[in-house]
Amino acid sequence: MKKTCFLLLIAIFTETLFGQSLFDVASNGTPEEIQSALRAGAEINDRNEDGMSPLMFAAGTNQNPEVISALLYAEADAILQNDSSKTVFDYAKENEDIMGTAAYWELDNKRF
Repeated sequence: MKKTCFLLLIAIFTETLFGQSLFDVASNGTPEEIQSALRAGAEINDRNEDGMSPLMFAAGTNQNPEVISALLYAEADAILQNDSSKTVFDYAKENEDIMGTAAYWELDNKRF
């Protein structure tokens, strides 16, 4: 019980201190910020209220393909679907900054 409360307080403090969740960092952060958030206890395959994962946010909005690579290296699930049945690769196909990059093809390969 004490350990659970302590971990919860650390998670709240970390998000408050840095002001960003893993979803925020995945959307517009750097690979280094992804690694920091994960070291601080962020859950790699967490889901928001729409079933979106951090990898989906990165694939859809981040301009840096290395963020996707960092999430995949940390074992983010590349075959998840959100509540609308949209996959990570569906988001990557819509992101012109990601299309054709090594991260894009890595996501494509993980679909099978």
